[in-house]
Amino acid sequence: MNRQFHKAQRVYAILLLLMTTTAFSQAVDPELQRAIDTFYASIESGDPEPRIALLADDVTMMPNHWTLNSDRAAIASSYRSGQSSGMMFKIRDREVIRIEQSNGLAYTVNSYSYAYYPVSEEPQWHQTKNVHIWRRQEDGSWRLVVDIWNSDVPLDQ
Repeated sequence: MNRQFHKAQRVYAILLLLMTTTAFSQAVDPELQRAIDTFYASIESGDPEPRIALLADDVTMMPNHWTLNSDRAAIASSYRSGQSSGMMFKIRDREVIRIEQSNGLAYTVNSYSYAYYPVSEEPQWHQTKNVHIWRRQEDGSWRLVVDIWNSDVPLDQ
């Protein structure tokens, strides 16, 4: 079996473990909240560098209708390329559906609208959702390990 299939299996196993563990902390670690806030502030500001700094070395991205990507440098490059090509990526109306943590892992589930559009045009907003899996580092900071998102719009539209 290929390596990406095994990575996807690990991602699903982590999600299952997180969702079935009963020892979740009710309070969000302030460092985790700071990482989440930085992630979304980076999108809002248009500066990809703070978001890139939050990526774990073994990050896996699972975009909507696209291939799984576990190459941190390629993911960072994709964050930067929009900015250099005159494209904007914006998020609005984000709703945190769930945020839970257990030991050194946490996950967030969000619903939001996004637009990826040329700077010279008006944004076209699309409803979507995501799951982020975060891992606490030895220094207490948190890094994004898995980023999964998909559209609320059915494929035939």
